[in-house]
Amino acid sequence: MSAAPWRSDSYWTSPYNHVPEVRNNLSLPSKVILHDATLRDGEQTPGIVLRKEDKIEIAIMLDRFGIERIEAGMPAVASEDAEAIREISRLKLKAKIFAFARATVGDIELAKEVGADGVVIEVPIGQPKLEYQFRWTWKDVLDKSLGSIKRAREIGLTAVFFPYDTTRSKPEDLENLLKGVMNEAPPDSIGVVDTMGCTLPQGIAFLVQKVRKLTGLPVEIHTHNDLGLGVANSLMAVTAGATVIHGCINGIGERTGNAALEEVALGLKILYQLDVPYRFEMLPELSRSVRMRTGFPLAPNKPVVGERIFTRE
Repeated sequence: MSAAPWRSDSYWTSPYNHVPEVRNNLSLPSKVILHDATLRDGEQTPGIVLRKEDKIEIAIMLDRFGIERIEAGMPAVASEDAEAIREISRLKLKAKIFAFARATVGDIELAKEVGADGVVIEVPIGQPKLEYQFRWTWKDVLDKSLGSIKRAREIGLTAVFFPYDTTRSKPEDLENLLKGVMNEAPPDSIGVVDTMGCTLPQGIAFLVQKVRKLTGLPVEIHTHNDLGLGVANSLMAVTAGATVIHGCINGIGERTGNAALEEVALGLKILYQLDVPYRFEMLPELSRSVRMRTGFPLAPNKPVVGERIFTRE
């Protein structure tokens, strides 16, 4: 078969992905890694409860597939969640193990105690969240953030600062928060979080570039699928320089779900032509395992992993 980048023995995509008018507008990083949140955000899917054994088995399969980072849970939620993270950490997988945490020193120290390599530190910054749910200002968020970031860095955890509902933040709130964090307690990376899945791809690209310019730090993208744009927004974020994509296998997750990680992985390989380490032949098995352990159904025509995507009748 032709050596053209849109064709191989396995796929034939659009040559228009590769015309100069398209490729010259892409600012692709040299490397992108995947951060799997199936065991945490995926478990927030209505009706899904993952037991410790389920989390361990899914983590092992994610590692075999080649996922670089596994967000194994939120240890402050329940003792079983904490024990699952502890046992997954003991497996010494190739993937780095992350815990999800509130911006409290107690949550950070618990993440370290259960053996995590890194921690995703959540704080709200969306205007609706601050005004109607928390009754906070950006200064309150900053005050609550600094101690947890500092503590994470002190005890050797990779600190991902995760100001959720980023895409509904007031511009001045987001700028003030990030400038304050950078002045007093710089983390390792910053998350751009489309919590409500309500942003155009162009808006995501703008925000990624804005956060990179404000902080000079690596940017991670976390999208939801409320308007069906989770994967598109994640891939668009990469063109603006994001280097970590969060998502869940089978696109499970809170409300309408997160970006489907199997779709993102394939997009990185065949659309962006990035060198990725994933064992794509494992995707059907990985998808089935997540479906069986969550009990969550999968549409037979689900992109990439649907069991009837190559049938016509």
